[in-house]
Amino acid sequence: MAQGLWYYGNDLLASCRFSDALDGKTADALHKAMIAKMKSLYIFPLPIVLYQVGVLMDALGEADAATMFSSFLEGQSKFTPDSLETIFLKAMQWDRDTPAAISDARKRLRIR
Repeated sequence: MAQGLWYYGNDLLASCRFSDALDGKTADALHKAMIAKMKSLYIFPLPIVLYQVGVLMDALGEADAATMFSSFLEGQSKFTPDSLETIFLKAMQWDRDTPAAISDARKRLRIR
């Protein structure tokens, strides 16, 4: 179910550009994608999802984006995936995105 929500969010994102976030249709798609990814976070709480939700919040101009980035960095620093989480991370190809996400989250927090 979490994976389905994630793919739904990605399908919404495929149709929009972050630079168009202020456009009504694009903002709506970004918001729906953010909600879908937040729901997947409740089902399968992985730190990388906090980062990905933060990116969407940031694109929408939501103040809580900084909280998501901070929570991601804190959670990721303590995170050791179990065997199921490792399988899920690899299946979603998030295992290779984590170092770049850490760097980007730190950068986004410095800008604020």
